Amino acid sequence: MAIDVIMPALGMAQDTGRLVSWLMSIGDAVNEADILMEVETDKTTMEVPAGANGFISEFLAKPGDDVPVGNVIAIITSNKEDIKGVGSATDEYEQTVNNGENVSSNLEIEISKSETMLPDLRIKNNLKVNQNDLNLSEEPKAIGKILASPKLKMFANDAGYDLSLLQKNGIEEPYNVSDIEALKHLTKINNKNDAHPYVPVKSQIQAKVPALPIDDFTDRISIELGDDISPKSLWLSFISSSFLDVFDITNFKVNINNELGIFTDAYENPHSSRLANQLPLDEFESPDLIIHNLTRTYVSNLNINFVSIPELCIHRAQNTYELSFVFNDMKFDNEDALIFIDKLSQKIANPLLGLI
Repeated sequence: MAIDVIMPALGMAQDTGRLVSWLMSIGDAVNEADILMEVETDKTTMEVPAGANGFISEFLAKPGDDVPVGNVIAIITSNKEDIKGVGSATDEYEQTVNNGENVSSNLEIEISKSETMLPDLRIKNNLKVNQNDLNLSEEPKAIGKILASPKLKMFANDAGYDLSLLQKNGIEEPYNVSDIEALKHLTKINNKNDAHPYVPVKSQIQAKVPALPIDDFTDRISIELGDDISPKSLWLSFISSSFLDVFDITNFKVNINNELGIFTDAYENPHSSRLANQLPLDEFESPDLIIHNLTRTYVSNLNINFVSIPELCIHRAQNTYELSFVFNDMKFDNEDALIFIDKLSQKIANPLLGLI
């Protein structure tokens, strides 16, 4: 018995759906709850289950097709012997081509300057790619709408990235958020010989930490040690050690700005000195981090210009310290920045552990 799989209606006003990809192949055994395909509407991309038990017999639409709701796009049969097709609907597109000829699976193109791979390019056969050979200027080989998830399209539009760079360099469609790093990398390479320089993407990570632990700890340690330990000394020690735990920097230099964004003083490796012996540098230094001390103002964040040097804003809101770390993707990636803020927050929340 043959069962028709139709293009589903995923929205109230939906007339058609774009088939993004088949997630199974002809001949595969399938249960009704198994995800069979991805379908894109005007608002989102959704995974669609098979809806029947049996074997995939035939695909009647290919990725990229706009199919009216209710049209048959695949057939599931209860008997494997009734299968009509062989392979998947995308088999004919899954070939790596060089100058119009098929490339053998063990081909490697030597890298002239660097042996590093482009990040997660999803090029088949694990090809090493010469950056000088990347097709970054020619017209795309494929004509028509690029298959990409709405989330990736929104990111590319906001950041000014060109999704066709993925298509030009043989990266398989459909594209999704996992291709962001590849898109960033190709954009940087493309702009090396472009009149318009690459504009880094600004990111921001925020955290809220209880103020009482570090405030009480500062008061207690000042009494017990007989030293006048300022809150700034403790904060500098925690920030410096957290920063160096994550980022590969030999001599950590930090500048402190007041609530007006005006430079006040600078320190080098403050974590390596006793809290009472932290001495500012005699002159202004090019810093690895700029700290905006906003603890005595209603302003919670201060980032007037595009940030080339990472900035940390510290704001006091009643019984909470609000941290805001602003950086760009040319300096740090999101994962490392998140680890830095997490480490710093833990030390503020538990100052004794921060000094161990």
